[in-house]
Amino acid sequence: MHARRRFRRQTHVTPKSFLSFLEGYKTLYSEKLANLGELAARMTTGLLKLDEASESVDELSKELVIKEQDLVVANQKADKVRITGVYLLTASTDICLHRFF
Repeated sequence: MHARRRFRRQTHVTPKSFLSFLEGYKTLYSEKLANLGELAARMTTGLLKLDEASESVDELSKELVIKEQDLVVANQKADKVRITGVYLLTASTDICLHRFF
């Protein structure tokens, strides 16, 4: 109706123009469908990578717990060695001081 008022003539849809419209619509639909397929594939790949990362984080968290326990044991051993070393150093220093004084 808008075109009729503007150009003051009637417009008709012929079978040829309708078929041309349908062909353009099919082309546009095919392009959009291919684009959506590509986006869906990307999303699927991204979700798979997120799942893999989640599994990796879970495994690393378990390893971290074990390593922290090992670290506590190693720190306790180091503290014992440090205390023993300080005691021996203090004792040897006392012995050396007693010799000179």
